[in-house]
Amino acid sequence: MSKASQDTLFDLHASLARAMQEKLDDGTATAADLSAIAKFLKDNNISVDAQNANSPLAGLLASLPFNTQEARN
Repeated sequence: MSKASQDTLFDLHASLARAMQEKLDDGTATAADLSAIAKFLKDNNISVDAQNANSPLAGLLASLPFNTQEARN
């Protein structure tokens, strides 16, 4: 059996990312989907700086029920 070409693997990766984005956009993402999306992002070294006020995670960080600075220590 031959290996998949780089183009085929790139297309598969892009299709998976689009399918995940569609589930997020239409609100049908399950807890399992969210976990898979988080793993996909981590596996692809995608991260954001939650300390940046413009970050999409800034609101989530602010709503945590503990002081995030203390939690790091």
